[in-house]
Amino acid sequence: MKGRPGRPRKQHFPANGKVRPSPDEDLDELPEVLYEQEIPRFLRAAPSVDDLIAVSLMLFSGLRVGEVEELEVGDLDLEKGEIRIRAEVAKRSKERRVPMDLRTVALVSARIHERKPFNTPGRYVYPRSEGLVVRSVARNLRNRVKAMAEDACVTRLNVTPHTLRHTAITQMLERKIPVETVRVIAGHEDLETTMIYTHLSTKHTVKTFQEAYGI
Repeated sequence: MKGRPGRPRKQHFPANGKVRPSPDEDLDELPEVLYEQEIPRFLRAAPSVDDLIAVSLMLFSGLRVGEVEELEVGDLDLEKGEIRIRAEVAKRSKERRVPMDLRTVALVSARIHERKPFNTPGRYVYPRSEGLVVRSVARNLRNRVKAMAEDACVTRLNVTPHTLRHTAITQMLERKIPVETVRVIAGHEDLETTMIYTHLSTKHTVKTFQEAYGI
């Protein structure tokens, strides 16, 4: 039976203690993320600058793989350190603005000067071969992420582009960015979805501490 109009959806806590995720993020279970100490190794495994930019956009700005593959140079405001996710690209067709970290801004700025056609209007940030369909671009990105994880010896979980997005959202919360702000950056429809990550953030912090001290 559907709840009364306007009534917020409830989170459910099954016997295993995991939060049942909202359909907004298409999660089957509490998402897994990279540990803090795994991130530098993972980034060093990028085979090219273009791949490094792509994974950085997912890992630090929390973009979805579909948003990265359709991202055009004209969507970037490097002076403001801001990304425009166009309505036709965003989930539920809602345009939003997403901040970029300074490291990624520097990477993109340097790449613009290296690859002259890079800042031509309509050019994609993540390059694609002529006639390559979007689905193939996404597959290429997934394969790159998987190979990078293997090269970085991150084998405790199956690392996918979504893993990078989950890591970004979790880290934002760990850095005390307000939940509502994180919701807007992530493009979540409701706060309930973002709140899932507050549970993950606590769990992740404990695991990182235990690994650091060999507990």
